[in-house]
Amino acid sequence: MEEEEDSDDDMVVEEQFASSEYFVPSFLFRCATLRTLRIGPCRLNPLATISLPSLDTMHLIRVTDQNATIKRLVSGCPRLADLTLEACNNVTKLSVCDTTRLRRVALRCCHNLKTVAADLTELRTFEYRGGVPPPKFRRSMDNPSRITSCELDFCGWEITDPGALVSLRNFFHLFASARHLELKSARLGAGVSHGVFSRSPALPIFASLRELELTGILHNEDTATVATVTRILERTPSLEILSLFFLPEPCKERDQYRHYSNEDIFNEHCLKYDRYASLVVPVSMEIPCLRKRTKEINFVHYQGALAQRRLAKFLLRNAPMVAEVCCEFAKGPLTMQTQLMEEIRGWVLNKSANMISSNTKHDNLVRSVMEKGTFDQTQFEEFSDAASAYGVNALIGYAVHDAGDELHHIDLRFGNGPICNRDYSLRRRGSYARPPTQRSAYVVTTSLLNYCTALRTLRLGPCGLSLPSSIALPSLDTLHLIRVTAGDGIIQRLVSACPRLADLSLKACQELTTLSVTEARLRKLVLKCCHNLSTVAVDSSELRTFKYRGAVPASAFLTMHGPRRVSSCKLDFCGDDAYDPVELAGLAGFLQLFASTNYMHIKAARLGCNMGHDIFSSVHGFPTLRHLELTGMVPDGDTAVVAAVTQILEWSPNLETLSMFFLPEPVEVEEKNYYAYYTEEEVHDAHSLSYRNVELPVPEGAAIPCLRERMREINFVHYQGAMAQRMLAKFLLLNAPVVDEVCCEFAQGPLWIQTQLMEEIKGWAMNKSAYMMFF
Repeated sequence: MEEEEDSDDDMVVEEQFASSEYFVPSFLFRCATLRTLRIGPCRLNPLATISLPSLDTMHLIRVTDQNATIKRLVSGCPRLADLTLEACNNVTKLSVCDTTRLRRVALRCCHNLKTVAADLTELRTFEYRGGVPPPKFRRSMDNPSRITSCELDFCGWEITDPGALVSLRNFFHLFASARHLELKSARLGAGVSHGVFSRSPALPIFASLRELELTGILHNEDTATVATVTRILERTPSLEILSLFFLPEPCKERDQYRHYSNEDIFNEHCLKYDRYASLVVPVSMEIPCLRKRTKEINFVHYQGALAQRRLAKFLLRNAPMVAEVCCEFAKGPLTMQTQLMEEIRGWVLNKSANMISSNTKHDNLVRSVMEKGTFDQTQFEEFSDAASAYGVNALIGYAVHDAGDELHHIDLRFGNGPICNRDYSLRRRGSYARPPTQRSAYVVTTSLLNYCTALRTLRLGPCGLSLPSSIALPSLDTLHLIRVTAGDGIIQRLVSACPRLADLSLKACQELTTLSVTEARLRKLVLKCCHNLSTVAVDSSELRTFKYRGAVPASAFLTMHGPRRVSSCKLDFCGDDAYDPVELAGLAGFLQLFASTNYMHIKAARLGCNMGHDIFSSVHGFPTLRHLELTGMVPDGDTAVVAAVTQILEWSPNLETLSMFFLPEPVEVEEKNYYAYYTEEEVHDAHSLSYRNVELPVPEGAAIPCLRERMREINFVHYQGAMAQRMLAKFLLLNAPVVDEVCCEFAQGPLWIQTQLMEEIKGWAMNKSAYMMFF
């Protein structure tokens, strides 16, 4: 049987194996304390005597050894409880009779395996993926099967051969004691409606089965599906949960079942609803489990094709006790999904049953708004035009009017892309040409929110806002706006309508120029990439957290009314390096607003943001600061970085933890590419070690109080070993006698350079008993 290459990450399928060049070291097979062994692809090369007395878990993947070797290996593991063989195509016979403690066996894609001899006394879980007929099991009559969980995945072509179906029928008898059964095949139900399953020995009665999952393709012209599912249900008198997973029909040139990833299933499914098609199904059938026991029925990847609807109608019309019906639709128009859901609702006999529809892009929107008042932060490509935006507002309106005072949280974030593309540059590049603001197709009509007097959280964006003449949100304490395209006055009016506002976040709201929050007592304020915002006034009496990203602000940018008690402050100055005296004077005044902070993170193009300049002599310092993080570039020829860090440390007499994150210097590229946003992965890739064994001139004997008396922890992240970085590290470590923990994460590069740098840092540490960590 030919097998297509498997598309799933956790599945390895390969029919023919060349001899592996990798041999497992022979001493491994005499390890007395080894408990778990997962190996492959490889050849085992075992010793004449195998002794693994403690091994309880063994997984072999694409191991090329044959029957005798595998048998000796398993026999040498008397405590083996979990055995997995995956794509071991040289194994034709498997004997595990000597192992009496097996509780789990998984046989996946061992396509040449014909027989299995096993002691099933303790076996509770069994997994099989492969063709039909499956391997024959040999066991003694006094060795009954007690398997409680079983997953059977019959890959390949549809099963139609009577001989293969007889083998399959006999195979099912091994799992008569199962409580959970998953059956996956090309055709839904694996051909159980065939006459061979009614002959002696017939399909067994699964008396203990509580949960059944059937997965497969259901052709639109298939008329035997109801009979197939009926025969299975007649053999499961105690079934409580039934789930049907519909696979997409494959292309004609590839018309066989293959392993589908979730993405494949979603992409190849689409709705096929024909509301005028006639649904003729058997009625009044006495199936005991449906009539008396089944409480939950699930349909997954439901397309609404004729055969699927016929099966769904048959099940629901004969299940008066069902208390929950869940349907996950394939992708398609929202109106069609709604019609299918109403049709399913009409078939349910128990009108008080809980109805759930989920997991498609449109339906996530409907369900989130109607049930929770929130949107998932997913992709909304299909809502890109104005007509769709109108539909979004209609759904919001329905949710608001339906929930009323019970609606506490609304999350309308249509995507999660970067909010700003400004990077960090050490040289001036002229004025920053901002791209024109793109107005969103979504215009949220916030007049609807006047009905939500109990609303506490509102997250919007990207979208536009349309405010009524009056608006009041008396209970709102959290407001997040992301790329909201609304004029100055609109956002200000929305903020002013929230007297209990405690958490305000504004990101990339480019039309906002002024902001005043003096009526509410904020505890957290986030301002990121609102590049046209020039003045902000806040009541700071309760403000504890402040985050800012943007250009270096002017001295009059932020006005705080009341006592300043900010305890956590994060400042991110994106764009060009600030060295103009006017900019630096504004930065000095801005920093002084956060003198009471305990935690501060300063990120800029240049590490320390040129704070060694004489202009910063007017800053009074941060007497309560305990934790400081500095992020930025340190050019190899930079001699001022030590002065900048020294200045910051002198402001912080009680500092205990200092962390420095070194950004890579950007590559010289064309002007149009300067504003590229660095991801974390790109930061790592752009770093490489650059060690030179030269003498480092470093000022010594600097009397910095926090270094001498308080500093307990120093961290270097993305450390390259360039001259300026080493100079800074040496200066800090030689002047920190009480430090007891040093952590350094190196950039990528040769191990010998990392070793050289590690020994150098150890030599600089004054406290030789300090805990040193290197990554």
